[in-house]
Amino acid sequence: MTQKVPNIQLRAWRDASHLTRVEMAEALNQTGTGREARLNCDEKRLARWETGEVLWSHAIYRQALHELTGRDAEDLGFVPQHRRAERSLVVGTVVPRDALQAEAEIFDTLELTRLAEVSDIGAGTIEALNETADLLCRAYPSTPAAILPDRTKRRLQHVIRLLGGRSTLDQHRELLVIAGWMAVLLGCLHYDLGEREEAEAARQAAYQWARQAGHSEIMGWAFEMSAWFALVEGRYEQLIEFAQAGQPL
Repeated sequence: MTQKVPNIQLRAWRDASHLTRVEMAEALNQTGTGREARLNCDEKRLARWETGEVLWSHAIYRQALHELTGRDAEDLGFVPQHRRAERSLVVGTVVPRDALQAEAEIFDTLELTRLAEVSDIGAGTIEALNETADLLCRAYPSTPAAILPDRTKRRLQHVIRLLGGRSTLDQHRELLVIAGWMAVLLGCLHYDLGEREEAEAARQAAYQWARQAGHSEIMGWAFEMSAWFALVEGRYEQLIEFAQAGQPL
C-alpha cells in the first residue's frame, strides 16, 4: 500500500502567485481561447492535484497549466506513470530514504525557498513545513541517529527565522507547533547519541514552544521525554514525578 505524497511544486507555485485554489481554477478555465471543449477545473480538482491524489492530469489540463504557469507538468510536480515508483512512499517505517528524499524535495523547491525570504507567509509554506516535520519524524524509527540531527537543526532554524518575521496569529501558532515537533525529534536524536545536555535543551525548547501555542500533546511529549531520560539514568522517583506531571495534559 502506498501513501499519497503532496505535490509541493504545484502548491508552492500557487502560493507564490498569491492565488487561492478557487482563483487558480478560474484562471485555468480561462486559458485556451478558442478551445473546443471548455475546461471544468474547480477547487476540488486542484485539491486532488496538490494532495497527490491525482499524479498525472489529463492532457488538456496539462496544456492549460503550461499556458498559465509557463511550465511543463513534470516541472510542476506531476508524476508520469514511468516515474511513479520513484515517488511512492510505503506506509510504515521501512523506507527512511524515501521519506528523507521527499522531505529534501520540499526544501529544494525554488519557489518555497523564495517564499522564505518574504514577510507574507502563505498557506503553502505552512503546509510544506508541516509535511517536512512529519517526514522527518517518520524517518526517525529506522534511520541511524547520526543522519538526522543536522538536517533537523537546519529545518528548525528555518522555522525560527520565520517566527521572527511577520505573520498572522494563526500562522505564528502553526510555526510554534512545527518548531515544537522538530525540537521533540531533535531531543530524542541527541539522547540516542548520548548528548544529554543537548537533548535536555531541545526538550525544554519543545515544551516552551508548545506552551506558547497551547499544544498539550507536545507538552505531554516533553514530560514523557523527561520520564524516559530518568528511566534510562535510574532516577526512578523522578520518573514517577514526570509521568504524573504529564498525565493531565
